[in-house]
Amino acid sequence: MLRASVCTRESAWAALNTPSASVNPANPSGTITNAAKVLRLEGASAVYACATHAVFSPPAVERLSSGVFNEVIVTNTIPLPPHKCFPQLTVLSVANLLGENIWKIYNMTPGEHIVTHQ
Repeated sequence: MLRASVCTRESAWAALNTPSASVNPANPSGTITNAAKVLRLEGASAVYACATHAVFSPPAVERLSSGVFNEVIVTNTIPLPPHKCFPQLTVLSVANLLGENIWKIYNMTPGEHIVTHQ
């Protein structure tokens, strides 16, 4: 997910649909970094990258820490070795989400939803 504070939705869409933005599912860091560069060129004053799993296969750390992103936000769903950490990286814990849902499953009554939006 990219969020740009100044540019338009059309600019963001164009950034993600440029020829250089063909997504490699095994390593999408090049796609998101190229899109972020376009957003900066279009006038975005802030660009954030968000991902669920911080796989960070090479050269993801170099790309994501290159300065194009204000912040890169991931979850701790997989272990992240110290050598893959960088100043712009924020790691969010999924412990409460997992714990709440385990509790809900254990105490579930018929028709109760497991995931709720608060």
